[in-house]
Amino acid sequence: MTNERDFIDPSVIPGPGWQPPTPAPVAPQLEYGFVRTVNVAMSILSLRLLALLALLGAIGMFSYAVIDPLPWRLYAAGGYAGVVLWPIVYLYLKRET
Repeated sequence: MTNERDFIDPSVIPGPGWQPPTPAPVAPQLEYGFVRTVNVAMSILSLRLLALLALLGAIGMFSYAVIDPLPWRLYAAGGYAGVVLWPIVYLYLKRET
C-alpha cells in the first residue's frame, strides 16, 4: 500500500518557517451588495430569456400554421399564444415597470 508522501518530492515540501498567505479581508457590505446585484441581474435576464424563447416558439408555430393553415394548427398556435406567450409577456411588462 502506497502513502501520499511517497509521491511528494521532498525538495518541494515547504520548510518549517513557511506559512500560507492570509486572504485579503472582504467588507461584508460589499459582498452583500454584490450578491444582491447579481441576483437582481439574473432574475431580469432569466425573465427576458424566457420571454425570448416563448416569442421564438410562437413565431415558429404561427409560421407553420400560416404555411399550411389547417384548423387544428391555427387552434394550437392560438392556444399557445393564449396560454404561454401572453402570460410571459404580461409578467415581463409587469416586472419592467
